[in-house]
Amino acid sequence: MKSKTVSSHPAKRTHNGSFVFWFLTICHYFFGIAGMTAAALTATNIVSQELTGFIAVGCIAIFAFTKPDLKYKRLVTGWRFLDKKLTNKESY
Repeated sequence: MKSKTVSSHPAKRTHNGSFVFWFLTICHYFFGIAGMTAAALTATNIVSQELTGFIAVGCIAIFAFTKPDLKYKRLVTGWRFLDKKLTNKESY
């Protein structure tokens, strides 16, 4: 198993984590809105109920499992631990 190299520069890790957080947040809202729209279209009989129902279920499932706030909290905890180990500081 290869070990991954960790950047010793906190700003780089913070930028990468911020990108992940915002990407997951955008996905969270996109799939939530798409799922609600598909569910509303399913209820109207304008389009195929099977297709829009399937899309609604898939979007709501993804919406429920992305949870960007929990992933961000785990990443921040990891960064603080790494900063503490890399800088030998006890201030976290």
